[in-house]
Amino acid sequence: MVVTPHISVVIPTHLPKKNRDSLLKLFTSLKEDNLSRGLDIILVANFSRDLAFLENLLREMREYFYDLRIFATNKESANIARNFGAMKARANYLYFIDDDCALIKSNYLESLLQFMKENADISALGGGYTESNEQSKKRRNHVYAYLASKWLENAVENERGETCYLIGGNTLYRREVFDEGFNFDPQMSYGGTETSLNVQLYQHGKILIYRSEFKVYHHFNLSFFEFIKKAYRQGGGKAHNLQNNLTLKSSISKKKISSDRQMREENLFYFKLYDYFFQLGLNSKTQKHKIPLWKRGLMKMELIFAPPLVKKIYHKVRHFLYMSGIFIYYKIIHRIFCKIYYMSEYHWRGYLRPMGNFLLGRKKK
Repeated sequence: MVVTPHISVVIPTHLPKKNRDSLLKLFTSLKEDNLSRGLDIILVANFSRDLAFLENLLREMREYFYDLRIFATNKESANIARNFGAMKARANYLYFIDDDCALIKSNYLESLLQFMKENADISALGGGYTESNEQSKKRRNHVYAYLASKWLENAVENERGETCYLIGGNTLYRREVFDEGFNFDPQMSYGGTETSLNVQLYQHGKILIYRSEFKVYHHFNLSFFEFIKKAYRQGGGKAHNLQNNLTLKSSISKKKISSDRQMREENLFYFKLYDYFFQLGLNSKTQKHKIPLWKRGLMKMELIFAPPLVKKIYHKVRHFLYMSGIFIYYKIIHRIFCKIYYMSEYHWRGYLRPMGNFLLGRKKK
């Protein structure tokens, strides 16, 4: 007789060797959970080449669980990894957790499972994140965790905890959700990758529950540029959902993230920095698709006719920003260099620049 595992735990990871410490903390917490022998662990490495490390991890940890399987996908996408893990899952309940998280209590998964069984009408149950003492010492870590928790709490509709927003790193779904054809958006590569699935479930009348008592450790230590990158990607994720008509007609979508006055005053710089880059990501992604393809092509053609020195400086700066983690929209850097180019002694040939200005709708000065 084949015994069905209690829960399938899906863990997407991108750089398992780099995240070795956090992965080991996660597996240690899963090993110490009361349901460890009934867990079907699925680790999906998206576009990873650290196969030797993964094989060692498999040998070390396999004996502690019902089963431990490791897969690799050929594309860098957390949602593709999650969908692949859901397809390979064997249990009737699927728990998604990120590779930089860890369970807090030994009865955590047991409590989640019991709550789901007692409430048969629920399709998904999730909680939030909590910081360690080391993380909370840095203001930017504290601000990011605070905003994430407020975003979840402000979306709650009633005392039961019904919501439309859950986080991808701490949510338990019924298998029926994926059997009915719902899945994570594979095209989504910005912040809040799980939002589109949860909003779709909400729009189709499924019940999603957020409970503040269900929290996991989130081991992150954001650098200054990583904080900016997070904010920018979150804004891009919201823009992606808006473009795909995943907006809510209820009052939830109209709620703004409120923050305690004292908290905001103490960390005003990071709050303003997050707001600025969030709006930058939101506006850049929405404006990108409003520009016709032919106009975007002409804008790129401007750089082709620029002198070699201008092009070299442009690519150097863009590469530096990319490596620093600031994914600023192409058009912003592009326009700065175009302005410099126009102001310099170099300029378009007499018949190219007027034609470009006319086609791009620029007014003659």
